[in-house]
Amino acid sequence: MKKLLLFAFLLLASYSNVFAYLTQGHFRWRNNDGTETTATWKAGQDTAIKITDHKAIRLRIEISNSNNIVKNNGRELQYATSVNGPWSTISNASEINAFNYV
Repeated sequence: MKKLLLFAFLLLASYSNVFAYLTQGHFRWRNNDGTETTATWKAGQDTAIKITDHKAIRLRIEISNSNNIVKNNGRELQYATSVNGPWSTISNASEINAFNYV
């Protein structure tokens, strides 16, 4: 019985280290008025903003991998304009997305 419990424990311990644990940390909105180092901030860290025009803005997001395992798991960055969705995948097609990669 002890061997079975030890096996189950080791199996669970190794299973938890197989996957990358990605979490969103902080975010910050930025104006589109300069380079990566000279553009001004639109608001403080982790502060929501109200968009009143259709000018381009930037969003910086911190993503953390808590167990440092590198794995391509096919995740995509998505956004929604409502709490209930629908969710749209961000791509380089700026004519169909509210956001795009630059």
